[in-house]
Amino acid sequence: GDVDYAAVLVHLVLPIARAFAPDFVAMAAGFDSARGDPIGGFGVTPAGYTAMLASLRGLPSLQDRGLLVALEGGYNPVVTADCLEACLRVLLALAPDAHPTAALVELATSAQRAAAV
Repeated sequence: GDVDYAAVLVHLVLPIARAFAPDFVAMAAGFDSARGDPIGGFGVTPAGYTAMLASLRGLPSLQDRGLLVALEGGYNPVVTADCLEACLRVLLALAPDAHPTAALVELATSAQRAAAV
């Protein structure tokens, strides 16, 4: 669950990432390890995913950029949607009551305007 994943992140992944100081990280967001997924059985919660993602996003070498997250797993659509929404909130730096779809539309519109210039 959250505690086991956090321990691996804090004691193994983050020290290596800080020492390596990557400019870019590609991450597979497989939510089959989520609590409620019928296949994974690891019990990670949306809060656990967001804490791990926020830790990676906060790596000094990334400076809040250079993080690609690709959705690639999860076999319970409701659980996957909950976990994905929680992670989008971290990536978009949204407040808990903000709606992620509106933020994504604004982000896409801004990108479209910038590309037209």
